[in-house]
Amino acid sequence: MLNALFGLKKTSLTSNLNKAFANYHVQQIKAQRARFLSWIELDVMDGIEALVSIDGNSPAVPAYKRMMELFQDAGLGDSSALQAELQQRYKEAEAIAFPASIAFTAHAQALSSWTRNFSLVQIDPMRLRALDIAAHRDLTFKSYVSKICDRIGDAVNAPNTRAYAQVFELYSEALVFEFLRSKVKTARIDEIKGVQTPDFHCELESGKQFFVEVKSLDVVDGDLRQDAMSVDAIDQAVDLHEQLASGKSIATSEGEIAPYKKAGETSTYDPRSLIRVIDILREKMVKAFKSGGQFAKGPTFGLAVVDRLGLVAGRQDLVPYYADEDMPGACGSGVLWHAAYGRPGTPIFRRPDFEGAPNLEGHLATHGALVDVGRPFAGVGLIVLERKEGDHAWGLQHKHAPQGDWQTDDTTEALAAICEGFNDEVNALIGWNMPEVSDRAS
Repeated sequence: MLNALFGLKKTSLTSNLNKAFANYHVQQIKAQRARFLSWIELDVMDGIEALVSIDGNSPAVPAYKRMMELFQDAGLGDSSALQAELQQRYKEAEAIAFPASIAFTAHAQALSSWTRNFSLVQIDPMRLRALDIAAHRDLTFKSYVSKICDRIGDAVNAPNTRAYAQVFELYSEALVFEFLRSKVKTARIDEIKGVQTPDFHCELESGKQFFVEVKSLDVVDGDLRQDAMSVDAIDQAVDLHEQLASGKSIATSEGEIAPYKKAGETSTYDPRSLIRVIDILREKMVKAFKSGGQFAKGPTFGLAVVDRLGLVAGRQDLVPYYADEDMPGACGSGVLWHAAYGRPGTPIFRRPDFEGAPNLEGHLATHGALVDVGRPFAGVGLIVLERKEGDHAWGLQHKHAPQGDWQTDDTTEALAAICEGFNDEVNALIGWNMPEVSDRAS
C-alpha cells in the first residue's frame, strides 16, 4: 500500500530490516508447528484407543495412559523433552495397534524413492489399518495380519515380486471375508496342509449352506509383467533424478500402467480393446477356478477379485448389450456377461471414437468361462468383486444340476444376497436385483 502511495518500487527482502523480520517470522512458524504436534494422526489415536478398549491388558495400555497424562500437562507445548516422550509413546502404541500397517508403510516408503510394485499399490492403507484393529478382536483377522507381516518380512532385504503378490492376496482375502460377513453368515475354513478346500463357508437366511473360493486375479503374465513394470518405474526414477541434477526445478516423467498388456508387447497392444479384456478375464477365471478339492465340499461359488486388472464394472456389464447413454445411438457389450457366456462369432461393440462412428470391434473366438463344455466350470456361479469405489460385487449364475438339496433358486438367492447385480446365460435374471439405469461406467 505504501509503495503505491509514494511511488516506491515493490518491496523485496533486500533490506536488512525485512530480512530480520522474515527470519523472525520463520522461527515463530517453526515454534508454533512444534506446539501443534503435526506428526500425530487422529486415525492412529482412534485405533490406539480402540485397542485398549478391546484388550485392557494390551502392552499398549501404559503408553496410552502416559499419552493421556502428557496431553493434560500444561508444559507440553513449550517442552521439547515432553514432546519427544509423547512421540516415543505414540510410536510404541502405534506399533502394537497397527503391526501390518507399520510394516507395509515402512517398506512401501523405502521402495517409493526408486521403484514401485503394482500389487502393493492396490493396498489401501486405511483399510489395512482397519484390518489391524479387527485383528485385536477376531482371530481370523489376526491370522491374516500375522501372515501379511511375515510376507512383508520376506522382502525386507530385497524386493520380492512373489512376496508382494502374496501380501496383496492375503490383504484381499481378508477384505473378502469382511465383505461376505456383511452379507451372509460366513466363516473361514481352516487350511489343512496337502488338502484342497474352499476359503469360506457361508449360510443363507433360509439355512442353506454354500462355499466360496477366492482368487485375486493378477495382471497379464503375472510376476513377469510385474517385474517389467517395476523396472519401468526405476527408469522413471532415474530420469527424474537426472533432470533435477541438471538444474531443473520441476522434473516430470511418464510411465505406463497397463494390466492387460503382455510382457514385451508393443505394437499389438490396444488399450481400448474390449475383446482383450473379455478374453483375459475369461482365461484367468478358467485357470483360477479349476475342478478340484475347492469345489468338492458342496455348492461353491468362485469369487474373483479384479483390483489388479483395474476393472471398474457396472450393471451394464452383466448384459450382452446395452445402450451407451453418453453416445446416443451406440450400444456397448457387457464385459462380464461375455467373459462368462460369450460364444465364438459373437460381435463385440465398444464405445465409438465419436458420436455416429462405427463401433464394432470384432468377434469373439472362444466360449465363455461358464459355457465351455471342453473346460467345464465346477461351481454354481461366479462373483466378480472390484473395489475401486467401494466394494462392488457382480454375479454370474451357472446352469448347474441340483447338488443335494441345493437348487438353481438357491444359487439365485445367494447371488441376490451378496451382489449388487447378477444375470444368467439367457439374460433372464437382469430384472431381479438391478435398477433400469446403470449408475457406474464400465
